[in-house]
Amino acid sequence: GVRTDTLVVDPCVPAAWPEYAIEYRFGATTYAIRVRRGPEAPVTVDGRAMPSEEIALVDDGARHEVLVALP
Repeated sequence: GVRTDTLVVDPCVPAAWPEYAIEYRFGATTYAIRVRRGPEAPVTVDGRAMPSEEIALVDDGARHEVLVALP
């Protein structure tokens, strides 16, 4: 869910889905979000591991790559 300037991705998908992707627009900024099963950090933004599952949204006009890893 979105809370003003924070996004939390809490996927609940069938076990048969190995991966899916969505794009989320925040103002002029695009967040390309990929959810997949794997050993990566729970959430990374532009290759940087986040300290929590919350994604701070910034309207900087750029495209940001988000990876959410499922166990």
